[in-house]
Amino acid sequence: MFYPWQVFPDAKGGDEVYRFACITILEYAGHGLWSLQEDLYNPREGEEVVKRWLAAGGKL
Repeated sequence: MFYPWQVFPDAKGGDEVYRFACITILEYAGHGLWSLQEDLYNPREGEEVVKRWLAAGGKL
């Protein structure tokens, strides 16, 4: 389990931060393979960040 940030770059090249938290659970199956990946995050927070980023000029 680890806690990565989902980060979007500042579309204007500045230092504005567009990110939201995520919890990722991985289960190793062996031989370089994963048997499970589960990502957990707050969808409202993610949507808010993406909307702000798009309004600031971000492109999907």
